[in-house]
Amino acid sequence: MHVLEEDYIVYAETDSVYCLDVVRKLRPDLILMDVMMPEIDGFKVTEILKENKDTKNIPIIFITGRDSSEDEVRGFSLGAVDYIRRPVSASVVKARVQHQFQVVNSYIKIK
Repeated sequence: MHVLEEDYIVYAETDSVYCLDVVRKLRPDLILMDVMMPEIDGFKVTEILKENKDTKNIPIIFITGRDSSEDEVRGFSLGAVDYIRRPVSASVVKARVQHQFQVVNSYIKIK
């Protein structure tokens, strides 16, 4: 999302297979991911990332047009930290990303 580029370094990938390679290489601080992607859906990408010791602790926020409570529950059960349904305003996405970084920073301070 372009609104995040003002405050963060953003890498955008639409190919789920390439996304996995990029995440493994760059190890981002946070992932915003659509559930609906070509080849491998966001749920499967999350499962793959959560099975890897190097990527399992990266917070994932789903942003999707799917309007199913079952999908939302599935996202959380796979380890997502948030689930945002479209349509969504840029300010909401920015606020949720900022909140997630506050949570992570609080956790780091506690440790």
